[in-house]
Amino acid sequence: MHLFVIPHGFLVALVCAVALLALWKGGWRTRALSLAQVVLFAAEPFFCHTWACWAGPERPLMLWRLIAEDSAMLALCLVCAFRADRYWVFWTSSLSLLCVITDAMGLMPGLTSWAFASAAVVWGYLTEVTIAMGVWSEARAGAAQRRFLTDGGG
Repeated sequence: MHLFVIPHGFLVALVCAVALLALWKGGWRTRALSLAQVVLFAAEPFFCHTWACWAGPERPLMLWRLIAEDSAMLALCLVCAFRADRYWVFWTSSLSLLCVITDAMGLMPGLTSWAFASAAVVWGYLTEVTIAMGVWSEARAGAAQRRFLTDGGG
């Protein structure tokens, strides 16, 4: 049996592409969240050089670090969700909460590293999708506002 595995570099490329889109067309919320994702992905190689650290004796320490990082991301999501006028922020906040819960579940002794990593990757991809939806939503709203202002208010 051969398992299909998406290379980690693809997720890193997606994070960078969404960050560039957010810097180009996004609002402050999409910029803040996408740049936070870039910082988290950039810091990862400094803490874990191989996949063996997820299965080895360092796993609990790695999980506590992930819980701290994902909790900081959740806090940023909640700050962005405060008085937000778009739904994508709430989706991103929900996925960030799922990341924190997955990290906490990783501390359970019966959970395999494969199950933990699979869930973390799924939440990572979905988070990037929701941030990209936010860029699209904010770009559309900005274009509509510019049209409204140039048409003389209706």
